[in-house]
Amino acid sequence: MRRLASIILVSVLPLSLAACESSQDKSARKEKIAAKKAKVAQLGLVIPKADPRLKVMGITILRGTDRNAIVVTIKSNAKTALVDVPVALRAYRKGKTEVYTNTAYGTDPTLIQIPIIRPGQTFQWVDDQVIGDFPTSAKVKLGIGKELKSVPADPTLIKVHFFEDPVSGVAVKGKVTNNSPFGQSRLIVFSVVTRSGKIVAAGRSVVEKLLPKGQGKPQVFAVYYVGASPKTGVVTNFVPSTDLTN
Repeated sequence: MRRLASIILVSVLPLSLAACESSQDKSARKEKIAAKKAKVAQLGLVIPKADPRLKVMGITILRGTDRNAIVVTIKSNAKTALVDVPVALRAYRKGKTEVYTNTAYGTDPTLIQIPIIRPGQTFQWVDDQVIGDFPTSAKVKLGIGKELKSVPADPTLIKVHFFEDPVSGVAVKGKVTNNSPFGQSRLIVFSVVTRSGKIVAAGRSVVEKLLPKGQGKPQVFAVYYVGASPKTGVVTNFVPSTDLTN
């Protein structure tokens, strides 16, 4: 009898919200963050120092038809949540020739960082836009994340189900709801499929906008996988918050 795959939704209990700040302070802080991200986008990603609190537990390379994917399994030993953790990825063919990096100028910001990793969490970060020759090895460097002691709960996925795409094959579709009083922009759904403890497929979906809790409707997401069909294993989804304050 064929084994049915299960879908695991990773949820995190909310912590207390950050202390109040004036609208002027909020505006200045957001402008500073936006300027920093714009500078990174112009110069490319450079990580001068790795974060010793984060450990790379494994790197998995997955082959696709028109693109490949790399999954990085990361364990946080930090005592607080770490926000906007830079991820520098380089992939090689036969260990010598670099065939892909996410550090180049103009790379989509969603492909160069972990929005949030919580204390003690094991997180699986996915880059499913590895185009070109299939890499045989990869290296990852994780930069210093900003400490944040009080953060809201991550969004929740609902009505998650498999569906058959005529071009890409079996995919996963559902809706995402916000558990935070803060609106979310460019929210990423990371999805990893494991079979017998081995990663066999992965993908991600970007939700452009999600209104604060109690406002608006849940937004639809769809993940198209690189690797095996998600029905062949156990699907685990990670949905880290992108915006933690107003």
